[in-house]
Amino acid sequence: MYKVTEDQSRDSNFDSNLGMFQNIPHNDPVNVLVRVYIVRATDLHPADINGKADPYITIRLGKTEIKDKENYHSKQLNPVFGKSFDIEASLPMDSTLTVSIYDWDLVGTDDLIGETKIDLENRFYSKHRATCGLGKTYAM
Repeated sequence: MYKVTEDQSRDSNFDSNLGMFQNIPHNDPVNVLVRVYIVRATDLHPADINGKADPYITIRLGKTEIKDKENYHSKQLNPVFGKSFDIEASLPMDSTLTVSIYDWDLVGTDDLIGETKIDLENRFYSKHRATCGLGKTYAM
């Protein structure tokens, strides 16, 4: 616990009730549009008997789920998807974006090849914003 000097308490930006938590963002809902670019996948695990896979994309954010099952790539382990998806969300409720790659199967259930989870709230409030880790150009 640190005592607040009189100069700090008079500062218009300083709220004495918050103390040392001055720069913590508020937890009020923030409506955002999330644009997800799926460029490509490399070295996918074979999921079919022929040593290949029929990958397609599934995206989940909050209650929204997008399955791009009809655009699967037949017999590919290095598919180039080149797709973008727009999803409306509200932070902090819809903070985890899950991107999954499934293997399309004609009979039975589709197999999960892999997935990644991205904490959008962390990216949103980061000093780098949503640009951290993005390349300026993509060459295929």
